[in-house]
Amino acid sequence: MLEDGIISPQKTNDDNYEDGIIYDYEHNNVLRAAINDTWGEPLSEEGVLPNESFFKSYFKALDENWNYQNCKVLAIVYNAETNEVLQAEVKPVSR
Repeated sequence: MLEDGIISPQKTNDDNYEDGIIYDYEHNNVLRAAINDTWGEPLSEEGVLPNESFFKSYFKALDENWNYQNCKVLAIVYNAETNEVLQAEVKPVSR
């Protein structure tokens, strides 16, 4: 789960900021939570064939401090043996 539009201080080396901090920095793509395990979960124990489709549904309660309109889900399919990313998609959170 990612969230955009979080305003919070950010350190910087930019000389335009005397104390080295941007106080109203907008953070985007902030990782808020994992939907499943840290490294995900297998799609299939038997392997996956080319063009095979998989459908999964998940429910994740959002923290009351998150702005759901700025949240999105990032799904990554990767080969666990080679760590090669095979597919990635980002979709907005729906209520």
